[in-house]
Amino acid sequence: MDQHQQQFKSDMENATSIVNNQLARLRLLDEKFSRMEKNLNSNKII
Repeated sequence: MDQHQQQFKSDMENATSIVNNQLARLRLLDEKFSRMEKNLNSNKII
């Protein structure tokens, strides 16, 4: 593998890692907001 291919492979692996980390954070935020929404809805006076 030449230098450019190796650099491209490394860049793609880094980008994949960053995207996966961001997706994990978004999932955590989604769960957090879902819990908040449930709590708010359960505290409403009907």
